[in-house]
Amino acid sequence: MKETDRENVEGARVMESINFTYGNHFSRVANLILFNSIKYRIILSLELLLFICCFLIALWSDANTLLYISFGVLAAMLLNVVSQVVIIPNKMAKDPKFNQQIEMSFDSESIELRVAEAASKVKWNYFEKVWENNDYYLLFHNKKQYWIIPKGSIKDSEQHDLLRNHIAKNHEIRSGIIR
Repeated sequence: MKETDRENVEGARVMESINFTYGNHFSRVANLILFNSIKYRIILSLELLLFICCFLIALWSDANTLLYISFGVLAAMLLNVVSQVVIIPNKMAKDPKFNQQIEMSFDSESIELRVAEAASKVKWNYFEKVWENNDYYLLFHNKKQYWIIPKGSIKDSEQHDLLRNHIAKNHEIRSGIIR
């Protein structure tokens, strides 16, 4: 793998570019973050545990009120999952501001994100953490804000190797649970 930037014929460093439409990836990335988040897994587990405990105690003690509470907990849990997985991501993906063409340019020092009306350029060490799966790199600014890089939008294996090397020089690339 190359560890340097590509250069043009005059020897000047060339910024690599990746282009994609954010709205095409929004729902999938939102679900990835949700289901790979330790916080969400803990909350979902606690809700499920509360339902099971209430349900079993209600059956054991013949307490109808507790049985109704257990089904209320289950309904709230299911409503939470449906809203987080389906309703909110679909609503956001349809918003015109999320359906803009994005261009990300990078070299060994920085990465720049550009949309029609704005641009933001940061050095690689600006990000708090980097997470990946088979389809995406997520570059986290903080716990709630991140940039996505769809791996399917990367031009070729050489560009992918350059990107990965630039990220790895500044961050451990994590996978699995997002902490």
